[in-house]
Amino acid sequence: MSVAEGTGKIVARLNGEALFSWSGNLSRLQKNFVMNLTTAKTLGLAVQQSSVTFHRATLKASRGLAAFPPKTSPSPAARKPGDGDLLAGLGAGGNSGWEAFNGGAFVRATEDGRAVVRSLPNRGSGDLGAYLSGRNFSEGTIEVELQGSSRPGGSFVGVVFHGVDGETYDSVYFRPFNFGHRDSVRRGHAVQYMSHPDWRWDKLRSQRPEEFENPARSEPGPDDWFKAKIEVRGKRVRVYVNDASAPCLDV
Repeated sequence: MSVAEGTGKIVARLNGEALFSWSGNLSRLQKNFVMNLTTAKTLGLAVQQSSVTFHRATLKASRGLAAFPPKTSPSPAARKPGDGDLLAGLGAGGNSGWEAFNGGAFVRATEDGRAVVRSLPNRGSGDLGAYLSGRNFSEGTIEVELQGSSRPGGSFVGVVFHGVDGETYDSVYFRPFNFGHRDSVRRGHAVQYMSHPDWRWDKLRSQRPEEFENPARSEPGPDDWFKAKIEVRGKRVRVYVNDASAPCLDV
């Protein structure tokens, strides 16, 4: 890609062979709202409705632009959570201790002075996430802080455990857009347990309604951070929200 006085040229090659080229005013390029970069004025790689592994990307300097990455670029192990980098090792055999499934992608960031991990919009299939690799979990307590959004049907956040892969796992997740909803039915669909692939949420709702989902007690706002504690003891799972003394879900 070369840039000069508001115009640009893009050439795409595969194994050295040109696939297409484009040149013109940069204002004609359309921004895809689901592929926003975490840092402005940076370049990124993306795919849509497909599964692709990028093994190497090279950006050559043009018209005096600095080469990327710079030779002094820190290694992934040396980078801090606020650097905005993709979590090292997610789906790439790295040593971060995380292994993505179903196309899940995450980025570290600093927001309001705290280190967070954000999921990135993507076109993977199924539930998207990452396992903490090298750990065995049978029973115990899982504590997390989560943030979803109030966008209806657009925010599902939680944890998976007893997982084998992207299809077989137990899960507790939240629908923040239903927190405090004025519709009591919608409000009752705020906290969900399911066991993939045999007992998905829709099968549980149709065959055993109101047994494996409940409202969230001590309800946070739909766009707020909230605490979740999940106790797994044998065949029993209890879910607490925001330090509540009683579980909002006990199955």
